[in-house]
Amino acid sequence: MPRQPYLPTYSHATFTIGPRTLDERPELAALVGRCIALWTEVELQMALILAAVLKANTAGAVAVFLALKNVRTRRDVLEAAAKATLSGEALKIFGAFLTYHRSVETQRNDLAHGIFGVAEAIPDAILWTTTSDDVALLLDVSETTRRSLCSASPTKSS
Repeated sequence: MPRQPYLPTYSHATFTIGPRTLDERPELAALVGRCIALWTEVELQMALILAAVLKANTAGAVAVFLALKNVRTRRDVLEAAAKATLSGEALKIFGAFLTYHRSVETQRNDLAHGIFGVAEAIPDAILWTTTSDDVALLLDVSETTRRSLCSASPTKSS
């Protein structure tokens, strides 16, 4: 199932967010790990696609592609090779393929770089949030706590 918003139904449920929370859902943690691990296969297939588009020595093209560490550079190389060797419908299809790849890559990156959590009220799920949303939550909680402590009136002993 794709990511779902945290439903209002669970707005008052207790939840925990942090690196050790996946230990509480090992089966789901394994699925997350598999999704992330499969990306290496996707990158290998992209290297093979570059070799095919270039009609080049496969080992050499794969080595060059994999030597490029920057995702943007890899995509630029694929686009340049396609524009130089493909035309018409084949170029359109290749462009659509790269758009789809970018979408899936974004989802993979979100998963790999997200913050996970669990809620007792949802035992068959894990929670996921972005780092920026988690930081915003932490800062909000910190500010609320600070205000609460600052507004507390000290009591005088008699």
